[in-house]
Amino acid sequence: MSTIHVLKNGEKWGPYTTEELEGHVEQGTFTPEDLVWWEGLEDWQPMSSLFEEEEPPDFECEGVRVFADRVEMDGVSLLAPLILRASVQRQRTRRVKPVIGAVLVGVLAVCIALVPIPRQNHTEWIIWGLVLLGLVIWCLRLLHSGLGGGKSLLIVDLADGNERIRQVDPAIAPRLEEALGRVILNGRSVVPEAPGGAS
Repeated sequence: MSTIHVLKNGEKWGPYTTEELEGHVEQGTFTPEDLVWWEGLEDWQPMSSLFEEEEPPDFECEGVRVFADRVEMDGVSLLAPLILRASVQRQRTRRVKPVIGAVLVGVLAVCIALVPIPRQNHTEWIIWGLVLLGLVIWCLRLLHSGLGGGKSLLIVDLADGNERIRQVDPAIAPRLEEALGRVILNGRSVVPEAPGGAS
């Protein structure tokens, strides 16, 4: 669109560039009800159609925006009728170093618990118990980071045989999957059914 013409109260104005037209709208020279036309349009359109704001996404997280009719991943728009399947899959990752650390800390905790240390008063008992409790908590945290860690992947299969994959936060995975389900249902209602076999 190179230049835009405006029809206001039966009088033609312009041509304007988009930036010039935005300035006139901000100044109040033109209203959303005024009509606009540019080369390629069949008929005059309301100016409001030129400056329509995009509706907010149904769901948004880092790099992924889910709208009613499409999914945007890293700036690439995937229209709902082109999406065959979309899912969020959780993948567990096991790391060796934290597990080895947990085993060593656990052995140290057992050694401290079993070694006879003279404990004469309540203060020594409390200190000994706190050190042992600290070691057990440390051991459990190491085990959790080694065995419990994981990531979630958003996988979108497209009708052309390609797929898009992106890592997402596991905490938002259920809400993201729900939003994706709505987009795919909307996309399937848009796609016309194939004609039945001829008899």
